[in-house]
Amino acid sequence: METNNLTQQTNETQKQSGLGIAGMVIGIISILLSCILVGGFLGIVGLILSIVGVAQKNKKVGIAISGIVLNTLAIVIMIIMLITSGAGEEDAVKNVTSESNTPTIESNVIVDSSSESSSEEIFHMNETAEYRNVQVTLTNVQETSGSQYNSPKDG
Repeated sequence: METNNLTQQTNETQKQSGLGIAGMVIGIISILLSCILVGGFLGIVGLILSIVGVAQKNKKVGIAISGIVLNTLAIVIMIIMLITSGAGEEDAVKNVTSESNTPTIESNVIVDSSSESSSEEIFHMNETAEYRNVQVTLTNVQETSGSQYNSPKDG
């Protein structure tokens, strides 16, 4: 009878690990933000907190284990997003098709102006350009002077 009372007192005195709770909360937030890099980095911090929460003695570990699961899932989602984002693809406009005897209306295309080296290519009428699996063909050019709502400024 005394061992039952001792076991019951031990279970009642065990509290949740504060680090485990913090790890689980960060895990929930990192799952929500895992589509961007912030979620993955939060997941790393939350994973560390949850592991420390599990390692603490005389503390309940259920919430800390759920924090480990959530944070690991957020890190895996971030890694999958990085792999599938097309970071390895070449960011250049490609000339897919070219027809001869076409008018020579020139169009300058600047690719990804935020990058250090932007490339410039000239495409003609009825040529198809491809950028990240999107194909665009210029078939018609029309010049307008605008309207009463959309007109160019003088000069």
